[in-house]
Amino acid sequence: MNARSLDSLGDVICRVAKRASPCGILPAPSVDAVAAAVRHLPADLSQIFGFETYLSHRSDDADFFMRVSPEYGGPDFLAGDTVVAMSPRLLEHEGWRRIRKYCKDWATVGTSMNADVHHIWFEFDVSRDGGKTQLPAIFFWHPSFGVNRDADARAFAARQIRLAERSYRLLHGVDLSTPVSRTLARVLDGLDPEMSVYCVGVFLGRQAKGLRLCVKNATPESLLQSLDRLDWTGDSSQLHELLQLVAPETEQIQFQLEVEDDLTPRMHLELRCGQALRENLVGRWSRLLNVLIEADLVLPERAEEFIAWDGTPMVDVRPGMEHNLYARILGHVKLTLGTNGVETVKGYIGAWEVLRIRKSKLVVRDRQHRA
Repeated sequence: MNARSLDSLGDVICRVAKRASPCGILPAPSVDAVAAAVRHLPADLSQIFGFETYLSHRSDDADFFMRVSPEYGGPDFLAGDTVVAMSPRLLEHEGWRRIRKYCKDWATVGTSMNADVHHIWFEFDVSRDGGKTQLPAIFFWHPSFGVNRDADARAFAARQIRLAERSYRLLHGVDLSTPVSRTLARVLDGLDPEMSVYCVGVFLGRQAKGLRLCVKNATPESLLQSLDRLDWTGDSSQLHELLQLVAPETEQIQFQLEVEDDLTPRMHLELRCGQALRENLVGRWSRLLNVLIEADLVLPERAEEFIAWDGTPMVDVRPGMEHNLYARILGHVKLTLGTNGVETVKGYIGAWEVLRIRKSKLVVRDRQHRA
């Protein structure tokens, strides 16, 4: 049995996204391009997926992200340990063979990957490669390692570095360079004690030799102070003005740093609303987006389309009368800052499988290596 004998993830995307198309945030060409990029993956591989769309300007481009976790056999499928085999087209691709090797290590009990990686996110740069390579960036999420929180800070940092180095080696087939490892160690040592590194990204589809470091529990003050300690070469004064603008209307501030031979001047600011309570969710998002509209960073019509995504759950009817219930969710707004100011503003929208009226078909062939 191969992945194409099941309902594909691309099929689900077409049904779920196009059913929500009246909100306007995802034009049909965007959905079709995303669906084509993941057409060789089975629908059961992910229960949470979504789209990255531009809010700063109108575009038919949309990128795609999806979560892969052990609950429904995700790492086992990618490792080749389910009765459903990965598509031969993917197995012919050197990058996907490395992903398979990574997931084999992740699925094996007793490895550091199995102990430390909770789930992973695939991010497909569909707008960048037109879905041709179908090779994602991989963000591995793990229990948050405290940075300088207690006496075990150095041990936590060393564990984080080992995890990043092993992931890079498995996914790229070469070692992470010494300068990048040193920069990672310097960043971990320089972050505020209350911050937590919760996710690290390794890029396969791009010519990127470094890592993306994802950090949470930031305040405007702690973020600016940390970047100052790290001798960040970006525009701190502009970042300060931006934080003053958005912080009053934002529930959570997270950020991403680009770790290469040195810390790059480019960074990504993630703004989140509605994480704790859903009461007046639209009002909170509207206030934040209005601030960005007034600053000429977001188009009014794109803000309206973004908010309109959040709505009534959608029933996805699959072949054989199987059906799942998906909730549409608003993720976050991401501002990318470069040397010339804010480069882009994107909105992250998602679909979350809240009710599954069947069992996953990614049945594990042999769990001996996991027990």
